[in-house]
Amino acid sequence: MLDIVSAENLPKASGIERAMPVSSLKNFRAPKSQKEAIADARMKGALLYSPSYEFDDGVYKDLAKGNGAVVFAFCDVLRESGFRRGIVISKMRLAFSSCRKAGCGLVVCSLAKNSEELRNGEELEAFMSVLGMNPHEKKFAEKCAAKLAGNEPNAKGDGGKVRE
Repeated sequence: MLDIVSAENLPKASGIERAMPVSSLKNFRAPKSQKEAIADARMKGALLYSPSYEFDDGVYKDLAKGNGAVVFAFCDVLRESGFRRGIVISKMRLAFSSCRKAGCGLVVCSLAKNSEELRNGEELEAFMSVLGMNPHEKKFAEKCAAKLAGNEPNAKGDGGKVRE
């Protein structure tokens, strides 16, 4: 499993084959507004991340056309507590549902800034289950991460579509 992290030189957690720092990814985008999100989604192979997980439906469709993906970060859940944590998970589940509907890619990672935020492969897989992914979607998310983060530059995946 591939993990995308915010900081460089973090140790590799068990079950993680490779940890890619965000700074090494040219296609990673964190838009500050909806206009930026729309523009970034039109880029081929974009990895789109927003901690609010509130994109317009057109963004998901543009990502699907360009074989891009939405990034779901476990650190966003860790940084919240109480009912706010539940709200973040709910927003993520809604975003995942929109990804499923539009057929765009999805990537699940820790996006850790320090070693305390790192998660192992089993924890990331459990996080995928919390988001509502079935086994096929979990495998698809791993393929998307490998393809878009540069681990497997020639990987074709499933054509960028999420099947139910």
